Amino acid sequence: MNFFTKIKPILFEAGQAILDVYKTDDFDIFIKKDSSPVTKADKISDEIIVNGIKSFSDKLIISEEMFDGTNNLVLDDYFWLVDPLDGTKDFLAKNDEFSINVSLIKNGSPVFGIIYLPVQDIYYWAEKGVGSFRDYDRIYNDSKRTGSDVVGTVSRFHETRDDINFFKKNNVTNIKKFGGAIKFCRMAEGEVDVYPRFIGSSEWDTAAGQLLISESGCKLTDVTTKHDMLYNKVGFRNNNFVAIRNNLIIHY
Repeated sequence: MNFFTKIKPILFEAGQAILDVYKTDDFDIFIKKDSSPVTKADKISDEIIVNGIKSFSDKLIISEEMFDGTNNLVLDDYFWLVDPLDGTKDFLAKNDEFSINVSLIKNGSPVFGIIYLPVQDIYYWAEKGVGSFRDYDRIYNDSKRTGSDVVGTVSRFHETRDDINFFKKNNVTNIKKFGGAIKFCRMAEGEVDVYPRFIGSSEWDTAAGQLLISESGCKLTDVTTKHDMLYNKVGFRNNNFVAIRNNLIIHY
């Protein structure tokens, strides 16, 4: 089944709801238990996406906004992961670099993933074994950059000393900053070669992006296990990771 055709109008509706809030200057900001911000836009988007997925799928849905902080694991082989507004700090900064992330997990690995950019009205999506796409155009990272030409990326708001040291160790000096899951989109298209993440993230932050880059000639490695990141972990929390294009040698 091509999930893209089913979920595209749902994410468009959610994106329009987000943009309605984004255009105002008086939206409320709430602070969650993990000290991260959440807005009215997160909650409205979440409701639209969850109800939309339920209209065509009976699989369990794990959403950032409905997650209650428990450490229970999902017992189903299939389940959906939803981040209704990834990059809330970018949303609050009004830099246009936020997204909606949705993925379908099968036996611990993403088999479908989509990252929708509401401001740009662009869909980046991938299906396992089929490929990665920007809207309906196939994308692939065929970069041959080496040495000082290698391009790294980090978050605008979550860069750490470990990230800086990683780039120094690998002599990566050309570093671009992007918000949220847009870093995965830029890697899938070939603009970026390596993306380290040495600060905590949740599974709904990365699953769609991991499939997007893995289907476009790259990989995301869990630095603890030294293997591909798996999903349905305790608390839906990720270990640190490094995303990299396949033909680039990096030390970490």
